[in-house]
Order: sequence, then structure tokens, then C-alpha cells
Amino acid sequence: NNKLSEESNNVQNDERLFDSQNNGAGGYQIGDACQPVCQKEDQSYDNNKEGAMKGTLTYYHGSELYIEWVAQHGCGVDQPNIICQMILQYMCEKDNPGLR
Repeated sequence: NNKLSEESNNVQNDERLFDSQNNGAGGYQIGDACQPVCQKEDQSYDNNKEGAMKGTLTYYHGSELYIEWVAQHGCGVDQPNIICQMILQYMCEKDNPGLR
């Protein structure tokens, strides 16, 4: 999704790693662990609140992760002008101890 810990919902640099073709608000942020939410009184994002950008997504052995997406500009096998690649990038914490 090409986002990097952004304070607003809109991506700040849509070509940070690659030309993602995301819309301004496309993709997902790092999760938060604030209780109840990471907001200031004016409802803007509060990155100084305890738990901001400290959320984690946890999957357990034997669980299933469903992945779905939309190819915004098309993607086809028999269409020479819309050849594309879908890259799924992931990492297991067990294989990278001490990373956090």
C-alpha cells in the first residue's frame, strides 16, 4: 500500500517505494493501541498519545488469513497492455527476533 506511519489518512508520498497507483486515501496505516482512540479533543490524530502507532496484527498457528484486493487499472492474462504483478510481502516475527 506504500504508506509509512502517516498522521493523516492521506498518503504523503505515493511513490515512496514504488508507483502504487493508490488513491490519496488508499492503503492501510500502522495500527494503534490507544485506549480508547488516538484523538485530540478536536478529533485530529494524536501521535503523542500512549499506544499511537504501536498496534500489532497477530495470527496464530493454524489460523487463516484471507487477502483480497482490487486491481484499480485492470489486470489480465491475454491483454498485453495490462500485464501486472501482485506482490505479497510479509514477515514472521519468529524468524526475525529482536526486530521491534
